[in-house]
Amino acid sequence: MNVKNTLFVICLLILGTHAFCQEIITTTCGSASNSSGSLDWSIGEPIIETVSSTNNYLTQGFLQPSYIIVTAIDDYSNTKGITSFPNPCSAVLNISHADFKVVDIEMLDASGQVLLKKTLTGSQNELDLNAFAAGFYFLRVYGADNNLIKVLKIDKVK
Repeated sequence: MNVKNTLFVICLLILGTHAFCQEIITTTCGSASNSSGSLDWSIGEPIIETVSSTNNYLTQGFLQPSYIIVTAIDDYSNTKGITSFPNPCSAVLNISHADFKVVDIEMLDASGQVLLKKTLTGSQNELDLNAFAAGFYFLRVYGADNNLIKVLKIDKVK
């Protein structure tokens, strides 16, 4: 084997080992150290081994070198006035939005495909679902400024 092929195989082994490492999302983690040693810990991961002695217990899991920090969460304010009923529904879904004069809705299937777009006026509206198959759908509700206000999960039955 020449040098070029050897380097290529080594690179594949290194990249392949890194690509197949296990990763998890933990709820919290931390680290502590003193003159006797150090300890890294995390909570919310699967346990793989426990070792004990008369005075100590050690449970070993998968501690990862990096973790994801959520920095933003969408906050849909003023959603208390939007309701839909009955849910599950078989034919007609009633949508009530007392706090809003005009709202736009989009109905999506589980894959995210938009199946229906409609503008609702007034505080009580009916949405005919007879043409849709039984299953779960998402109803996005947009305010007058086209901002997403709420997402409703709709269970359509036969």
